[in-house]
Amino acid sequence: MNEKLIANWNAKVKPEDIVYHLGDFAFRGANMNLDRIIEFYNRLNGKKILIIGNHDLDWIDKVADKLEYKPVDYLEIKDGNDIVVLCHYPIEDWDGKHHGTMHVHGHIHGRDIISHLPNRFNAGVDVRNYEPVTLEEMKKGASMF
Repeated sequence: MNEKLIANWNAKVKPEDIVYHLGDFAFRGANMNLDRIIEFYNRLNGKKILIIGNHDLDWIDKVADKLEYKPVDYLEIKDGNDIVVLCHYPIEDWDGKHHGTMHVHGHIHGRDIISHLPNRFNAGVDVRNYEPVTLEEMKKGASMF
């Protein structure tokens, strides 16, 4: 599974791309220790900005100094003319929601678990063909969650 996810990522992401990973980067357990997490992180193309997910909480502070950017819980970015709120968890209300600001999240592993809200997108790989997606790809017809 891990090798396929890395291959899918690297097929789509160039080394110079900025990637916002929306949490649950790794689930630490018997087969995933801190060294393997860093190894996988370093094998992925792009400049990676990690939004902390619930499965990251037990390891992220232990490796934060080895990551390219400091992990964060919440981030607002401007992408061209778009303003995007990034958080691991889907939120019901966000700054600018009624003025075109988008919210992109992870955490939800199915398509029908939460209600539809305009401009809210689930970027989780398990609902995105197990590959990273661009904001444009989500806006062009990917389901909104």
